[in-house]
Amino acid sequence: MANILVADDDLFYRKIIAHALSAMGHEVQVVPNGEDVLKLMATNTYDLLVLDVFMDKVSGLEILQELTQLAETMGTPRIPAIIITSDDSECTERAARVAQATFFLLKPFSAELLGSVVEEAVKKGVRVL
Repeated sequence: MANILVADDDLFYRKIIAHALSAMGHEVQVVPNGEDVLKLMATNTYDLLVLDVFMDKVSGLEILQELTQLAETMGTPRIPAIIITSDDSECTERAARVAQATFFLLKPFSAELLGSVVEEAVKKGVRVL
């Protein structure tokens, strides 16, 4: 299965997402902020990122933009990323598209929806939004 990094400043969502993805057989690592994502990405390889939009220090969208630019500069494949948020504004969804998110999920979402989106993102391994 996939090695997935989850970043959300909300402990409740970190636990729920980690539990759901672990139950599906994925290896899951969770962090509370974007700064920790960048640190882990420097030394680890992940098949998928699940990033909350609004986090302390570095937002999920900023992380995604930075990783996309890095992949383009280096000519390497981009890691798929699911953006999650409770902000249902068109502006936030548009920002996720511009940042080249693979999927955009609004909180709250079911474990079933999360699972199907994760499977699709891992299977395709590329941007599909």
